[in-house]
Amino acid sequence: MIHQSIDLPIWIERFPLDDHLRDLDIKQVKDFVYYPEIDLFSPQALAHYEQWLKKAGMNHNTSKGAVPVDYFLPALGEPDSRIQSKISGLPYLRKGEWPRNANGEPLAFLAQICFLDSHETLPVDTTRLGGAVLLIFQDEPDEIIWSMNYGAQLHFIWMPHGVSDSELISASDVFVPNNRWYEPTHFHRFRSTESPEPERTVTHMKRNGLISKKVLIPVSHSLRATKIGGIPVWQQDESDAEGLGDFLCCIHSINPFGKDYPFVNVPVAPWGDQYSPLNFLMLGDVGTLYLFISETGKISWQMQCG
Repeated sequence: MIHQSIDLPIWIERFPLDDHLRDLDIKQVKDFVYYPEIDLFSPQALAHYEQWLKKAGMNHNTSKGAVPVDYFLPALGEPDSRIQSKISGLPYLRKGEWPRNANGEPLAFLAQICFLDSHETLPVDTTRLGGAVLLIFQDEPDEIIWSMNYGAQLHFIWMPHGVSDSELISASDVFVPNNRWYEPTHFHRFRSTESPEPERTVTHMKRNGLISKKVLIPVSHSLRATKIGGIPVWQQDESDAEGLGDFLCCIHSINPFGKDYPFVNVPVAPWGDQYSPLNFLMLGDVGTLYLFISETGKISWQMQCG
């Protein structure tokens, strides 16, 4: 395996949903605070989500229309292997092949997605892929990515598996001003399923002193996340993607929050329990970059945010 796998039982034991609900009861929070996170940023969010699915009676193996998905949870810093999926930092790219614009200026490295662990989840045939890893560069770092016809434009390079470290660029090989454009993060992988079936509601009895009321909590069987396969969760209008090809994968904003394990490899957030001051990938207002592939292997994209 290329990516480190998420051990879900460990995280469920660390973050039991019933304890979380009891804490919310004590704090007497607004009803909507009980709702499961639909943005997957942390192992706590994944653990709570899986427990909510169980409470809602939504079974991964029997849900109508269920399809496989690989979720990618962000981890802070560079990965152990250059080929792993990541945001920013040093790409899995051969020396001398850094793409440049018409003026000869180097493009900004945005991300790379490695498909080697995820062939079973791909919504399309692997013959359409141009390699094992898709590298994504952006022409205007100060512009927002929107679509093929508006905003910053993307440039794609496919790389094969098995390129030796001696063939890859190093930090000393080329000066790229935007090489650390965002704080480098890499991903750990979790195999699951998603389904287009409608949300279900779970009744949670909330007790605050002598007051008792029911909180109806909606539970969805798909998430906004960095993922390969699964169901695209649109933040705006699905019609924006018409004509772009078949859905391939998503890259979601990275928005760590909370004191305990904001990242898979960060036990305690050094910035406290609020949002991090570091510059992590942010697509508009916590947006998602949807990637599509045509029959001939052309990559297209659409970004949507809330």
